[in-house]
Amino acid sequence: MKAIKLFLTAIVLLTFLLSCGKKSTEPETTVKAPQFVLPSGTYETGQYISLSCGTDDAEIRYTVDLTEPTVSSPLYSTSLMLPDFFINNANYCTVKAKAFRSDLLPSATASATYTVSYDLLVEAPEINPAGGQYNYCPFTVSIYCPTAGAQIRYTTDGSAPSYVSPIYTGVLSLSTSQTIKAKAFKAGYNSSVTASSAYLLSVYEAGFISLPSYCHGVVANGSYAYVADGASGLRIINIADPAAPVTAGFCNTPGIAYRLTIRDNYAYVADYNNGLRIIDISNPSAPVETGFVNIPGTAYDVALSGNYAYVAADIGYIRVINISNPAAPVETSHVSSTSNVLSVAVYGNFLYAGCTDELRIYDISNPAAPALVGGLYQSDGIRGIAVIGNYAYLAALSAGLRIVNIGNPAAPVETGHLVTPSWAYSVSIKGTKAYVAASSSGVRIIDITSPFYPYETGYFTVEDAATCLSLDGNHIYVTDEIYGLRIFRNEL
Repeated sequence: MKAIKLFLTAIVLLTFLLSCGKKSTEPETTVKAPQFVLPSGTYETGQYISLSCGTDDAEIRYTVDLTEPTVSSPLYSTSLMLPDFFINNANYCTVKAKAFRSDLLPSATASATYTVSYDLLVEAPEINPAGGQYNYCPFTVSIYCPTAGAQIRYTTDGSAPSYVSPIYTGVLSLSTSQTIKAKAFKAGYNSSVTASSAYLLSVYEAGFISLPSYCHGVVANGSYAYVADGASGLRIINIADPAAPVTAGFCNTPGIAYRLTIRDNYAYVADYNNGLRIIDISNPSAPVETGFVNIPGTAYDVALSGNYAYVAADIGYIRVINISNPAAPVETSHVSSTSNVLSVAVYGNFLYAGCTDELRIYDISNPAAPALVGGLYQSDGIRGIAVIGNYAYLAALSAGLRIVNIGNPAAPVETGHLVTPSWAYSVSIKGTKAYVAASSSGVRIIDITSPFYPYETGYFTVEDAATCLSLDGNHIYVTDEIYGLRIFRNEL
């Protein structure tokens, strides 16, 4: 048995020795990767870098800008001297090399990074403002380097900047949360350390949909936003995915859809010169008008209480419409005003009417016959009203946001105000913040913790003019007059 084992072992050993001595005849299919004679590292100037390839007649192509070499890249023909091939004032460079031969597959890419150390160091860039959480969109960031003549390069995706990153040429505008990193370079200097600042934007645009007409009103509710889109009537937008809103359905109105409100399965649309339109929205893909009431003058706004709709009319009246049967609404009465009525809101047993020069408060305990109980002069027209507790918040065109104590409806008194950069058209309240649609200056975010001292804490802009807004969950839905509906994520 022992002799058999020795015999088998000898056969295996002989086979191995014969195979080692046999030359492979398999053809070469891929060019061998280039080799760097000088490895990656830090060197003094004047050092030479040589490249070689183990495949006969192969051409070596190389890059120094971090891109992959191709057959069109520079041809390696002679040694490269440090730092002559460095680019963009950097004190380091990554060389990538690849070998090609027409009858073979290209080689793998080889790379090496070389650094030259100088006596001088570029100072670190300064990024302003400091990183943190901000309530502005777009948000602007500036970068400065104290070293005269240094070139700043930066990234916005959190990656480390290099000598081929974008050059900083002016203020950066951020529309989403981003991390800015910057590095500075100067010929004859060691490049700076990397500066970094992370910005968390509390409010930023998440989605947008273009609409065909001039939009002035919006109400967001659940998976849909309902937009009063001027000459295009009511547009119903599916907002289940705020990043990708799509039109679900629409219902043309005969006039110009201006403002609206939603209750149950109906949309109530103030249709400018064609009164109040009532639209069944139970099927969002096929909304249909069920009833209407024509009124004298222009219907600017509408508010509901019980079986009644109160329509703001510009000729100095509030029209009271019985909507107990949406298919057959009927005007039951009207209330005159000394000035044109531009907006209305209902809170409890009171109706608040925003007029061209005053706030008027009506008792609607008897809904069909509102009774005037108080008023307060305003310097400009009130286009939007939001009422919470003992305070009414007025979007008063050039007068901005006005805060009125309505604890005693018979004697309302203004407690504070903040003039917005452009005309205020609409206002909504969430917690201690008032969101004001301020036409060309976008939406202004105002802290109303103290009704005596409101102050702006943030803003976000639109392309044209913010005419109305609606708050729903963590999103703000804004009508951008000539463009469409913009959806902003709200982390406040």
